Amino acid sequence: MAAKAPVISSFTPSAARIKQGESVTLNWATTDATSTTINGKPVTPPANGSLSVTPTDTTIYNLVANGSGNVAPANSSFTVTVEKAPSLPPQPPSGDPAKEIMAALDRHKQAYATLLVAEVKKEWTGMNKDQEKGLKNSFGSLRAMAIQYDGCSTPQVSASGDTATMACTETMSYTADNKRQSRPSQVTITLRKTSGVWRIENKAGK
Repeated sequence: MAAKAPVISSFTPSAARIKQGESVTLNWATTDATSTTINGKPVTPPANGSLSVTPTDTTIYNLVANGSGNVAPANSSFTVTVEKAPSLPPQPPSGDPAKEIMAALDRHKQAYATLLVAEVKKEWTGMNKDQEKGLKNSFGSLRAMAIQYDGCSTPQVSASGDTATMACTETMSYTADNKRQSRPSQVTITLRKTSGVWRIENKAGK
C-alpha cells in the first residue's frame, strides 16, 4: 500500500502583525504527517499543535510536513510583521555645569545688592539662623553692598550631578558711615541642583 502524502490543513498565526516585544502563537493542523518542522526546527505533535514565538524582526515562518516513505513533503508559509518602536530623537547635550553654577553665583550677587534678606535666601537655600541674623544686622547698617567672586576653582560636581563644591575669593564691598570699604575672604561654596536650577547651599570661610 502506497504511503499517503502529508497534507497541511492549516498553518496560521494568532496575529499577522505585532509590536516589538510581543509574542505570537503559530497554529498548525496536518494529516498523514510523520514529522513537522517550522523553519527547520522539529515541532510536536506533528498532526496538530501550537508554538509561541517572540520574533524581534519581521519573520517568514515555513511549515514542512513530512510523510512516510518517499512521498513529497507539504509546505506552507506566512509572514509575521513586527512593528518596531520609533527611535527616540537624539537628546540635546546637557548644559555646562560650570556655566550654570557661575550663573547661580551671579544671581546670588544680585540678591545681595537688594539688601533684602528674603531675596538672598532664595539663592542661598541652606542659610542657617545665625547667618540670617548676621545678614539682617549687616543690611540694617549699610547703604549699599556688592559681592564679587574671583579666582574660583573649577566646580567639583558629584557623580549624581546634583551637588558641587568650589573655592572662591569673595570680596564684599559696602558703604557704611559714608565710606566705601572692601573685605576679601576665601570661601568654600557648596551648591545643590534642584528642579534643574543650581543654588548655593552653604558658604564657609577658610
